[in-house]
Amino acid sequence: MRAGFLVLLAALASFVAGAASAESKQLETEPKFPPTCIVLRAGATIQLSVQSALDHCTPYHAVELAPGKGSNGNKFVIGPITLPPKISLIVDGGVTVYGSSDARLYQIPPPPTPNILVTQTCGTVGDYPIRGICKPLISFTSDSGIYGYGVIDGQGEQPVLVGLKTIPSWWSLLTEAKDCKSAPEPADKSGSGKPCQQASPILISGGLDNTSAKNLTLYKITLRNPPFHTARLSGTHIVVWDVKVQAPWNVPNSDGFDVHGHNILIKNSIVANGDQDVALTSSGRPVDSKTITHDVTIDGLRAYGKGGIALLDDGPGFSDITIHDFAMTGDLPSVVGTTVNGVTDAQMFAEHGVHFYQALTSASDDTQGMQINTGLNSTSLPPGRKISNVSFDNVCMSDIVNPIHIGPLTVPSSPPRDGYPQISGINFSNINILKPGPQFISLVDHGSSYAPGRYKLTLQSDPKMQNGLTFKNVVFSNGQRSLASLFGTIVAEGNVITALENVYPAVLNNLDQPSGNKSWIFENNQYLEKAKTTLPEPTIPCVPSKFPFVTGELYAGLGLDQTGYNANLQSAIVRPSTMVTLYAMVQPVMSQTSQYMPSAYGSDPGLFAIGSPALKGRVTFYDHGQFIGNTMIGGNGTIATFSIAHIAAGHHSFSAVYADPEGARFYDPLNFGTVSIDASD
Repeated sequence: MRAGFLVLLAALASFVAGAASAESKQLETEPKFPPTCIVLRAGATIQLSVQSALDHCTPYHAVELAPGKGSNGNKFVIGPITLPPKISLIVDGGVTVYGSSDARLYQIPPPPTPNILVTQTCGTVGDYPIRGICKPLISFTSDSGIYGYGVIDGQGEQPVLVGLKTIPSWWSLLTEAKDCKSAPEPADKSGSGKPCQQASPILISGGLDNTSAKNLTLYKITLRNPPFHTARLSGTHIVVWDVKVQAPWNVPNSDGFDVHGHNILIKNSIVANGDQDVALTSSGRPVDSKTITHDVTIDGLRAYGKGGIALLDDGPGFSDITIHDFAMTGDLPSVVGTTVNGVTDAQMFAEHGVHFYQALTSASDDTQGMQINTGLNSTSLPPGRKISNVSFDNVCMSDIVNPIHIGPLTVPSSPPRDGYPQISGINFSNINILKPGPQFISLVDHGSSYAPGRYKLTLQSDPKMQNGLTFKNVVFSNGQRSLASLFGTIVAEGNVITALENVYPAVLNNLDQPSGNKSWIFENNQYLEKAKTTLPEPTIPCVPSKFPFVTGELYAGLGLDQTGYNANLQSAIVRPSTMVTLYAMVQPVMSQTSQYMPSAYGSDPGLFAIGSPALKGRVTFYDHGQFIGNTMIGGNGTIATFSIAHIAAGHHSFSAVYADPEGARFYDPLNFGTVSIDASD
């Protein structure tokens, strides 16, 4: 009997392990474009709206938004839409889907409140809940996704119609909210949320309104200029693959991916924005409030400028979070040279009262890299919270003020009611923080001058417990700079540390000893093991290719019509003499929007983010490495096309290269990968 029971146990264990392996393998498989149920062409006169087409699409198919003809042949303008379950959206390369700038379209009617008149208006600032005032631009839930080489632009920088008046932009609400927070709160509050909350729409919402959402996908798409957060995804089996997020670095609340749930993969994606690049949360409606966020992998993320990867302590906790191959830089192209986009520093000061150095991301003194932010809500966090088994591995970082931060983001007026979470099994391995570059500066005296920047390091636990940390090959490369000029502040309190192999500088090996520096606080730290070496040897190569400033995709389309139904192909089998069109989608990784934000990040008068210049180069195409032609970028400023009228029989391996004509150091030649076409009878 017992032997049979053990056999049954072994079989069950094998089944569970097999299921887990199958889930993991499913996430690691690159998504494929779903079949199309209907193609809508930009600029064409169509009978069906986008929402109607989605509502009438066949399950497990997609509505495809394709280029058309005429002056609006690359443009769709939509209000909020919802993808039904099992229905997806494809946005073709060369197409930009713009979110409407009419706030009335996004308005969610507030629930009735007995005896109280509550005015909650999308496009305003007030005593609002963070969600529930504005509809997202695009919402979807189980077995749905957004695919394509095109762009979804929320037009966060454009004027917005709110009722009968026009406000400067969705982003202008940031300054209004900040001014509101600095004013005294009214004695009688009739709202139901936080004071001075901006009511702006999320760009993409996946799974937030469904308690069992699963199989959510974002693939290849570019998400640009969100009015508020970019993509909020919640549920199980979430895949984000080769997605680009673009917003100015000084626009807070433009989070790249806010993710909650389990079995989640974010792979080979790029985020350039003004807040967290990836924010992991553990609270929310879609997953049981008692369920932690777990089994999350972030692999191959490239980040530019602001918030890095953050675990936000706002719920029951996290476990089994893996971050691998993460590169982040604050050395951005927006302030290189004596002019930016043809504007001199003198012109910028005359117009905006700020200098170019105030446009540096590090000037805000608020850039983050690898974060575990604790105690975000001091009144409603559950007791007994745990954050465990978190791994940061193979990380390159340049000119980020706070490369590693564990603890409260700001000093709270009072600690959380039930304390901070228990933090254990946090591993930092193969971490290379580059020496500060020429753009790594800090503002002094409210922007009147500037000085070389210095890193901050925070490793802070709850006073009643200790963090469990491991360092393995963790190096801050300071070059010729002194240790005092490398670190501004270090707060290391309540840590049990295992230091393996090399850590540098040596202070990382001695956080259990008095520092002798008034700006460094070392308290209640102990080592289970100390590293035997503390040398400034790079742990991993941080070569320029880790920080590309141009991104691109190569794909093919078939048929006489270059905007035909058979686009978005990475490989195909065709008959000889078929017409094949190659599409090279190329764009800067950063938004091309320039935006002055008064009083942003506490800087007086404000900070100015300047987007990347438009690309003007030529794309060269090859077949098996042999030159076949080149074309200039056209089609909405992001795409170059090359058509082969009659493809020859045989196997073809097409590739393409983009090289910036001016040879700017940020625009190294870009290789797009390959497309395989087999032509045979």
